Amino acid sequence: IPRSHAVWHRASMGTLIVSGLLMMVLVPLLQRITRDGETILDRIDMSTSLQAEIFWLGGMGIPIVVGGIVSWVLIDRNRKRTALINFIFTATMFLIVLWNVAAPWVNQFQSSKPLMLGLHQNRSVATTSSLSNVSTDQRSLAAYYYFRPSMVFYHQQPITRCWDSAQVAAFWDANPDGAMVVEASRFLEVEMATNKPLRVLLQVSRFPEKGELLLVERGN
Repeated sequence: IPRSHAVWHRASMGTLIVSGLLMMVLVPLLQRITRDGETILDRIDMSTSLQAEIFWLGGMGIPIVVGGIVSWVLIDRNRKRTALINFIFTATMFLIVLWNVAAPWVNQFQSSKPLMLGLHQNRSVATTSSLSNVSTDQRSLAAYYYFRPSMVFYHQQPITRCWDSAQVAAFWDANPDGAMVVEASRFLEVEMATNKPLRVLLQVSRFPEKGELLLVERGN
């Protein structure tokens, strides 16, 4: 292999090694580097429950590093075809693990599913059963400031978005039996706009930021 080609071949295979090392090093560092008593993850407002378990994502860098080293050695021995196959295999397996392991793991922390299950299953009782076992509820739903597109997927209906007290009051007037998702810090704003006590059906952690979300309905 011409020297210039060999350098570029090694550099391309080295991207796997660098990517894996960055994952192995940066993820733990994000949890340990502190300033004024806060980690970097605290500063981006990541929830503590997610921070407590995110460290294992750094371990996903290990097979990437191993695959990169193998490809590097193969290139050094002028086995370009085998090195390329190994490179593709390593990258593909990483994506498969990312999609089938990491993504479902992160998904367990999201707020949308438990909120919608709480709405669909019962007015006062939340459930952890699978969504496929829950019949579609025709109750109208609004979201005050907080909104995620996945809420529409789980609710299977449009969701009214409210940004001020007038919109909140209009929603309750049009949907007296409806429900609303609101951040706990904004609960009093919604209750004042409602002019009636609100009943909390469910409280869940906000994802991925810190804070709590409430599913509420208008009381009598």
